[in-house]
Formats: sequence, C-alpha cells, structure tokens
Amino acid sequence: MPPSKSAGYPEAKANESDIEVNLGEEFEECLELKWKTSATCRDFFIEMALDRSGKTKNDPDLKPAKDATVKRVSMGRDTEGCIQNMPEGRSFLVRVVGKTSLGEICSPWTRAITLSPKTRDKDLGNLDPMNMPRMNCNNCPCACYVPFRWGLNSPGRLRCRRCGCHHTEHQMVEVGEILKAREVKAKAAMGRDVTALPQEALDWDERECSMWFWSAGAVHPRQILKCRKSKSEEVKGRVSIVTPTTESRQKFHEQLFRCFDAQSWPDKELVIVETYQNSYSEFFFQKSQADSRVVYAKFKRAPGEDFSIGLKRNVGIHLASGEFVASFDDDDLYAPCYLDTMVGSMEEQRALAVKLSNWYVYHMDSDTWSFCDPIAWGLTKGLDESSDKVKSWAYGYGFSYVYRRRASIDLWYSDINLGEDFNFMMQLQIRRGERSVHLVHDEFGICLHVQHGGNTSNSIPVRQVPDTEAMDMDIMELNHWMHASGPAGRALGRATGRSKSCGGSKKVTCRLPDGQTHIIEYPSRATVKDVLQALGLQLQSPCDTYKVYRVPPPVPFGQIGGIHTESRRDQIAADVLGISFLAKLPGAEDNLRPETKSGQQWCKLLKAAQAPLRGSARLGPRVEELWVLPPEVAAAAGLCSAEETWEEEDKIASAGAEEESKRSQVVRVSCQSSTVKKFFTAKQSFGVWLRKGSTVSDLRWVLGRHLPAEARVLCQRQGRDMQMMQETDVVPSEITVSDFRGPRSFYMRFTISQCGIVLRFMRSFFKDPSNQKRLDEFQANAKGSGHDYRAQLVQLLAHEVYPRIYQKLNVPVMDDLDGPKLMLEAMSSVSTSSLEVCQLWLEVELLMRNQVSAHSAYAAVQIFKSKAGQPDTEGAELKLDINAQPSYEAPSCFFNFLAVAFSVCS
Repeated sequence: MPPSKSAGYPEAKANESDIEVNLGEEFEECLELKWKTSATCRDFFIEMALDRSGKTKNDPDLKPAKDATVKRVSMGRDTEGCIQNMPEGRSFLVRVVGKTSLGEICSPWTRAITLSPKTRDKDLGNLDPMNMPRMNCNNCPCACYVPFRWGLNSPGRLRCRRCGCHHTEHQMVEVGEILKAREVKAKAAMGRDVTALPQEALDWDERECSMWFWSAGAVHPRQILKCRKSKSEEVKGRVSIVTPTTESRQKFHEQLFRCFDAQSWPDKELVIVETYQNSYSEFFFQKSQADSRVVYAKFKRAPGEDFSIGLKRNVGIHLASGEFVASFDDDDLYAPCYLDTMVGSMEEQRALAVKLSNWYVYHMDSDTWSFCDPIAWGLTKGLDESSDKVKSWAYGYGFSYVYRRRASIDLWYSDINLGEDFNFMMQLQIRRGERSVHLVHDEFGICLHVQHGGNTSNSIPVRQVPDTEAMDMDIMELNHWMHASGPAGRALGRATGRSKSCGGSKKVTCRLPDGQTHIIEYPSRATVKDVLQALGLQLQSPCDTYKVYRVPPPVPFGQIGGIHTESRRDQIAADVLGISFLAKLPGAEDNLRPETKSGQQWCKLLKAAQAPLRGSARLGPRVEELWVLPPEVAAAAGLCSAEETWEEEDKIASAGAEEESKRSQVVRVSCQSSTVKKFFTAKQSFGVWLRKGSTVSDLRWVLGRHLPAEARVLCQRQGRDMQMMQETDVVPSEITVSDFRGPRSFYMRFTISQCGIVLRFMRSFFKDPSNQKRLDEFQANAKGSGHDYRAQLVQLLAHEVYPRIYQKLNVPVMDDLDGPKLMLEAMSSVSTSSLEVCQLWLEVELLMRNQVSAHSAYAAVQIFKSKAGQPDTEGAELKLDINAQPSYEAPSCFFNFLAVAFSVCS
C-alpha cells in the first residue's frame, strides 16, 4: 500500500522525466515502443490518443486535447511492446506510465504514426524476402503478409509492414505445388498437355482455370475484364445478352445489334465474344467504343485452333454483369418483347432457366415459314417428354436460352462445339431438379430461328406457316429497326410499310352462358384483362372477375345447345394450340391412345389449354372465340380459377416462403489454402444461404463442423485491405475464410420458423391422394423391405419435393442441391426446435409412412411435452406398419389412421 498522508509522508507525484520512450519501426496497424527507467516499477501501461493537437513533434506542451479519449493498455513488467490492430494511416500521441510504490511516473507525450496502405510498394505483392507468397499471420489477426522493400543493410525490414510480425510467422503458400497439382488434374481431364498456369492463378477459381486451360492460355480471366468500361459486379435486374461469333458471320453483326437495341427491357448489355483469323468485326469494335452497353472481346486464332462455342459462352458469361443472361444467336431475330416475356416467365415460375418449347422458322433459300414443336411431334411418334430424342430437341437449340447468371457461374458450358447448350440444360436439371428449367410456349412469334444453310443445327418443322400468320408475329415489329438490305430484310420486308392484320387490331367473339355474344375488337398485344374491360363497357357492368376460356368449359351456353362433349372440347383445344394436324399423321392414332404414356401427355397438353386464362395472358393468334363465365357460374359448376399446385395449397407456408426469400441472401465465400492438401480437400469457393443481417456467429452456426473455431472470417472493406471480422460483425455478400474443411459448394441450415415452412410444404405434397397412390406403389415394389421403400421415397423427395421447396425459398443453383443430404443437414435443428414443429414433423413422417423417422419425431414430441409438464397419453404406443396398403381411392382411411397416431402426442 502507498504511504498515507496521515503518516506525514509527502504526496507522490508523476515525474515525466523518469521514463524514456523510443519508438521502433513504423507499421500500418502496429505501434512499436521501447522504454527504460531508473525507477522500480511493478507495472507499465501505454496510454494513447488520436493526435488532434496540431503542434510540432518537439513542442514541450505536446499532449492530447482536453476532450480526447485516452486509452490505456497494460504491459505488465515488460519494457517493450507492440500495440496491434491500430487504425492505419493515422497520427497518435503515446506515453508510458509506470506504477511505483510511491505512485505513478510517466514519460512525456510522444507523437507516433501508422503507415498508410497507399504508400506500399505495389510491385512486391505478398512475397517474402525469399520470393515466396505468404498469407495470414499465426500470431495476430493480420489477414495477409505485406512486405517492406528491403536490402542486406536493412534486416529489420523482414517483418510484415502491416502487423509488424516477422515474415516467418505468416503462413507460406505452396504456390508451385498447388499450380502443378491443378495442371496435372486438368491434363488428366482433357487428355492433352496444358499451358502452365501463371503465379497469379493461385487466386483463380476452377472456372477461371478452365478458361485458361481450354484456350491454351489465350484467355486470362482477370486481364480480359479490361474489355469492360465499367465494373464487372453483378447488377440486379440487368440482362446480359451473350453471343459467340466468328469472322465468317460478320454480315449478321449489325442485325444482332439492332435486335439488341430493339429490346424493350430497360437495363441491358450486349456481350460479344469473337474469334477471327484475319479481320475482327469493325462494326462491334466501333460500337464498343461509342456505346457503353456493348462489351466486345476479340481473339485472333490460327487456322484449326478456334475456340469452341462452349468456351466462348463461358467467356461471355465471365464478362457479363447482368443478373440474367440471354443467349442470342447472331443470325436469329428477337422481337422487342422477347426479354420481357422470357425473364417475366422465369421470375413467375421462380425457375433458374427458361427456353422456348416451340419456335417459328424462316427458310432463307425458299422464302417460306414453318413451325417447330418437338414435344407435340414426339407424342404423335410415341415418344413422351422423357425420351432422349425429344429432350435433345426440346432442351437443345440454345438460341432461346435465358437463365440466371449465378447458375452459369456455378455450372459452366462444356468445351465443345455441338451440344454444349443441351449439356448445360441437362446438368442444370440433374443438379437442381427438373422444374428448375421452364419451357415457354411461343404462340406469338417472339423469336424467329433463321435457316440459311450455315447453321450448326437444323430444326424439324411440323407444319408450314402461311404468310397471313407470319405477318402477325411479334418479330415483324423489328421492321422499324432493320435495314431491308440486311440478312433479315427479305423476311421482314413484306411487313415494311404495312401494319399488322386488321389495321393493327383483331376481333374475337365473347360468348356468355345466357346466350349473349359480343364482338370485341382489341389491339394485337392486348391481354385478357383488356378484353374484359372492353366487354364490361358493352355490358355496362364490370367484368374484371369473370373467367375467360379459349375452350368452352363444361357449362351450358344458351343457344349453342347444351354442354360440349369432351371429345369436341379436346378438338377445339388442339386447334387453339395449332397441333390438331399432328393427330392425323400416320401412326398417331395408335401412339395417342389414352392408355399410352405419350397419349396421357397429349391429353395433358389439351387439358392445359382448357384451363382459364390469366388476366395478364395474351390471346393466341388462332383464338377466334372466348367463353366467358361470371364468377358465381364458375363456382356453381365447380370450376377453379386456376390450377393450384401443392406448394401453393398451404397459404401460411407460401406467405412464409415469400417473406424468407426476401430476407435471405447467398454469401459467396472464398477459402484461404496454403498447402496442396488443404487446397484440394475443400472447395475453393462456396455459397452460404443466410438471412440478411446475419453475424459471423450465425455463419459459424450454419457451417458447423466445417468451419473450426480457430478459423478466421475475413472481408475486404471499401478502401481497405482484408480485415478479420469479429463474431458480432454483420456478414457482407462476399467473405474469405481460413481452415475451411467442407467438401460441398453450398451450405444452409434452417431456423425453427424455416423448418416449419419446409414441413408444411411437405405435408401439402403428401396429403395429395395421387401422391399417396404413388406411396402405395412404392410399398408394393418394396415387397416388405423398409430399405427399398425408403430408397424410392428418397428419390421422390430429391427430384420432386425438395427442388420446388428450394425454388419457393429462392435458394439458387449449386452443385449438390439434387441430393437429400443438403436438406437433411439444413433440417438438423428440427428435433430441438419446438413442440409445434416436432408435431408437424411427426405428421409428415406418418404421411410418408417413414417408420424409423416417425419414431424419432414421436420421441422429440414427448420430450417437449414432458418439459411443458403435459402428461403422456396413458398406455399409448406409436404403431406404423410399413406394409399397410391404404387405398388411394378412399384416402380418408389413411388419414383416419394418421389422426389416431397423431392423437398420441396432441
């Protein structure tokens, strides 16, 4: 204890001359000090404050401002120390305070500074004195080694300029070994020698390395970004039109630009990737200089060494900045409404990609038009949609692909010239589910595939198109943009100077149940809502809620004479779709019998045409009559307004999923790897599905065992270097982690409320009697084997249930979303969630007849009831016979069984 005043001793005072401070080397985020004193001190402290004094360094009155915040750091009995995590490029006032038996002594205030990153020697990178790259520090949070320029006379400069630690404390990267391992792997996959990777390729992802290897080093993925005048970050709502082309197709280039310029979509860009032997496209070179929307990349190639179409598409996607990517062929025509229609359909279906299921064709040699519908044609030949031949026609032909750019970043095109588009779509469906790709039926001619003899593929026309129908196609609106002398001049020339048929409008007859008929004249681009408004004016009564059909519904319509027969309604549906002639082809009658698979899909097409039209739908070119029902008549006849899918049946789940999709984001994570073993045992980049505003602690909860406690989470803050994040920091859209151990490309983990949403969707699916019938078939096929039954159930979940739930939650495409393992991991919290969620879990397992999991769910329910003090049902037991055969024709029996089983825990 210090002596007290009452003992008569003098009061101890701080002596500013008793401690001498010397400043060490200057660093960016570290202050280094040494001090000495003749006094005996039992503790030292360093005090520091931001320098706002404005005085010179040697001013004797140098001290912090009166309102300055002075921080004190304990140094124990040490006489030297480093204060790390200091703000970079700042000036501070520091002093050392020592505690003695008589009180405190201190040094004078001294000015110290931290270096600014702007003064670094940029050419040094992160290379140590031995020219080896180094990464994060083992002693402090420093995320990457920053060297000084050093020489033999400056041994003190072997330390990190940023944190002050010796360079050997930073992890050394085995660059040569990692790049060599990548090259060996690529050589084995490609079956040929590959061009050695440059040193900077250590930071490239697998897609960027592939572009380098496939192009024999001609495509440097980072340098090629200089083709853009603006930043390459993805812009929400933008559509990037990507077109691969060659020198021999330069005659189509002006036409391509005019199609792009005509698109009514507001935020768009055109990305051109051209290879040439002699002369590049002067047209696109000049356009890229004058128009910021045009990104033009050109590569001179020797004969026989041209890039594949697949590689060009990947380069275009790499250069694109849009949220969406549209593939335009340079020789085809796209109506002004094309992007609006395709992107709108993709957003409405929450799909990852869309393409046309049918299309119009123009034959330049004969100046004729035709129509191609691969699916309908295949059905008449006994080939359903699952046929490989039909799939190759329906999902090939990449001229009408529109997809989310993120899907093409995670799953790129193959390095081939023919079939690269079909492979892309098939892999997307395999990894993300069949419903990830939506087919759009084109009745209005929003795209015209031009056959000129130089195409890489040919379409199979199913019918000839008369000139009157061709003149009404939407692509005819392009005549305002195109030159008559261009490649498409002949196709569009007939529409020049003349409007659409009937003076830009059409007429349709609207029939009502009371026998009234009304002729409605409407513009060619009008929707059902527009027609109902016009009908309301004639009836002098609002018709906004009326149901509109292209095919007469099973309701009496006045003077027509009763209800149309089912066969007559099917005939009208075929006429409306323009496929009735297919049923008359040789062999079609046998192939379209109702008991055949192709016949069942044919009936499905016809039934879809008999559904009521949405208000936003346009009327097809072959629609001459409409049947209009007041809502009360439709309700009395048991006609629903639209076909409701199983995932829309539970309104609470649908609303919850909509809200979660708005609140969530995918965080892109890069991994730091310093050794070959670490580099290839974990993904180099992956995605994490997180709620917006999630912290680093939340991120660790989602990643679980894959991100060890000692792993660091780093981010690049604006205008600053990579920084280590604290547990309470909000996670940005892009981060870097160290020591990651996970093998997958995507991770997510549901909260309690999200688990409830998923289970509600699953309950809706398995409550459907048709799906219970499928479970009957699974049980019959399993022949008493629970293992075989569950194997079939897993396939059903993986291919039909989980993909649609992912889409509802707006979870994007990743490599391993097709398997149930991701959902199992995401739902890992369900057993410890809540009583309500566990009861829902039990109900779903019972609906799925999953005996093992049902018992687990039952046990979880009992635990929650026990904690809540609720007594268990006396003597109750959960019994589930996996071999039971409930009838799908009387599903109430099974649901009664569920009610009994569920009453055990309710």
